[in-house]
Amino acid sequence: MDARRLRRAAKDGLNRLPPSIRGRVGRRLLRGYEWYVAARTSREGPVFDGGLAVPPPKLRVRVVGHTNVDQFLTAGRIESEIIRQALARDDAEIGQLASILDWGCGCGRILRWWKDLDRTEISGSDYDPQLVGWVDQNLPFVCAKVNQLSPPLPFESGSFDLVYAISIFTHLDDRLAAEWMREIHRVLAPGGRFFFTTHGESYRDRLSTAEDTAFGNGRSVVQFGSTEGSNLCAAFHPPGWIRSRLLDGFELRELRQAHQLDPFERSVLAQDRWLIRKTP
Repeated sequence: MDARRLRRAAKDGLNRLPPSIRGRVGRRLLRGYEWYVAARTSREGPVFDGGLAVPPPKLRVRVVGHTNVDQFLTAGRIESEIIRQALARDDAEIGQLASILDWGCGCGRILRWWKDLDRTEISGSDYDPQLVGWVDQNLPFVCAKVNQLSPPLPFESGSFDLVYAISIFTHLDDRLAAEWMREIHRVLAPGGRFFFTTHGESYRDRLSTAEDTAFGNGRSVVQFGSTEGSNLCAAFHPPGWIRSRLLDGFELRELRQAHQLDPFERSVLAQDRWLIRKTP
């Protein structure tokens, strides 16, 4: 059984547990799965790419659910290009921005690809201190800081021209999603942009019949909501819900829904891609 099917089977089993213990058991199983996958590559020595260290297996699996080095690097590079291209379509050049924040930076999967932005101040934040510590020690061009599961971020208001978040709202319940969107608005400079992704139509096959009905009626769906911030928690958002609940104070610049993309683009990142701009 491959990793994706194993995770799906585990979630189906957890859903049969009483809600009062589902989250606690789920977190333990997730940690056990990550330990097992990392242990399979425990003999791997230090790995470098482009002159930068690559995170060890135990950190890679915590972020992306596997330890494959090539997939880890390739995904980060392609997702950095997705961000670049979205900005370019909005007449913005990433290398001309004064400051960028990777919110939910993990162990620098995307951050590492900004090392040549000499004119730009690069920051990252995450609520996992071990991941942030690795970035701080191994990506010297990044200012990495720890945040909590709930706002605020450890940055001044109006600090950034761009904030991006790849697969972060996909692991937050509705309350946290709304709180964090207000916080992103705070740390963005006037006219600053926010690029983020969500689980949209392309993920409806992961919903139960009742959940799919709710999604089709324009409501958000959150699985394992008591494990917010972890890879176990999965949130699914119809575009209409995002527009009505999260975009106050922002102008929508672009929405690219994954199910409308060509097969290659969808295989790289099957999540809906949003670019919004803070209104002056």
